[in-house]
Amino acid sequence: MYDAFRGEPGFDDRRAALLAALEVGDLAALPVNDLASSPVSDELRSAGAFRADVSGAGPIVYGLFDDPDRAAAAREQMGAHGATWLAQPAW
Repeated sequence: MYDAFRGEPGFDDRRAALLAALEVGDLAALPVNDLASSPVSDELRSAGAFRADVSGAGPIVYGLFDDPDRAAAAREQMGAHGATWLAQPAW
């Protein structure tokens, strides 16, 4: 059954982009989520996130920031949309 799976149009390009981004550890270069989108992602990018997207099929939206102060400001700004969390990477 899975031998017949060829993927949607553009699958090979998205797969190649994913693997290339993972190879060099470039989170900003990961392909966007094509299952779901949110205008909140655009707001996070406008607030300084180098990466913002919907997690899975939603409803979680995340933003990745290089600058902790911009991340904190974005958290305050996003509070109108619902619960927000601010976390730091473990590495």
